[in-house]
This record gives sequence, C-alpha cells and structure tokens, in this order.
Amino acid sequence: MIRDLVFVETARTQFEALSGERKTVVGKALLKIAQEANRHGVWQSEGKHRLAVTYEVHTSAVVVTNIGAAPSSPAGLRQPYQGMDMRHQGGGRWIHLNAHEE
Repeated sequence: MIRDLVFVETARTQFEALSGERKTVVGKALLKIAQEANRHGVWQSEGKHRLAVTYEVHTSAVVVTNIGAAPSSPAGLRQPYQGMDMRHQGGGRWIHLNAHEE
C-alpha cells in the first residue's frame, strides 16, 4: 500500500537541512516507510550516517514528525556510561574512545 507522505513543519526544515548524501539515505527510507509501514515507529540508519526518522502511520498518510541524529548505541547491561563511545575490554572493563580522554 502506498500512502501520502506528510511532513510536520519541523521535520520539513530538518529534511531540507540535510546534506545531499544524508538526504538521499533518508529519502529512500521514507519511500520504504510510506509503502510498507503498518504502525508508528522510528527508523534508524545503519553505518556512518547515524540518522533517525520518527513517523506516525495513518490510514492514508505517513506523517514524519522528526528527523535527527540517531542516539548513540544503547548501553550494554554492564556499560557504565550510556551514550559514550566505549570499547569493552573483557570482564567489567570499558575503555573510553573519546579523544579528549585518551
């Protein structure tokens, strides 16, 4: 089923502000969402783009409510600092990957 794609004003501004490559990635995701999504959700890009699109699905339209940076990887059960770039070193040891901390 193909539905109309509607942007709230904030999402339209966010989409317009994306760079060319990011806009292409989000555009392809929006096309897929409009054709296949059956419920509300958040799409997150894979790889280097780290983008997230929040949307609501209605009978005749998909409404895009937000486009922005995807959150950092969720913390593992034993990772002490959620949202920080860290590497697990085994046991209970985590190493910060933030340049200013090394």
